[in-house]
Amino acid sequence: MRYSRKLVIGVIGAAVILAVSATTLAASFTHSSGPDVEQHFISQNAAAIIPTTTGWHDIPNTTFTVTVPDTHHRVAHMTFSGESRCTDASWCSVRAVATSAATGATIELEPSSGSNFAFDSGGQRGARSFSRVANLSGGSEGIQYTFKLQAQIIGGSSSSVFRLDDYVTQLEMSNQTN
Repeated sequence: MRYSRKLVIGVIGAAVILAVSATTLAASFTHSSGPDVEQHFISQNAAAIIPTTTGWHDIPNTTFTVTVPDTHHRVAHMTFSGESRCTDASWCSVRAVATSAATGATIELEPSSGSNFAFDSGGQRGARSFSRVANLSGGSEGIQYTFKLQAQIIGGSSSSVFRLDDYVTQLEMSNQTN
């Protein structure tokens, strides 16, 4: 009898855990019939080595220029994937930015974490990827934006290396529905 009671309690406990887990999974999943993709840009590159000097450096062949039409809004989704190796540094960071031709202002795509985002910190070459998004307005006359990826070495020295290899950059511009 005691064995049966433990079995029943164990089965009920497992069922409760599964139910809670399924609820958590369902709550974290978002499905959207979503906006239509208006523009799609892809570039690829064989290799780039980021300079060891301080500050952000443009990653070669990751720049796109697009215009958001007047009175329209677009969602920009930028993805970067490739091999990376970061050595003799605390970490190596990558960010996506967009510059408005109308104002000259540069914004970091979201989530924006500046140099706090560790794209690579392991020292071993490996595949890595990240995505960033931004909501953009075309204003009353249409606005041109220039998107690009930038990288920097954090906590490094003259012997630091941040190498990006066999990478692909993708930018999708979608209609914003709300």
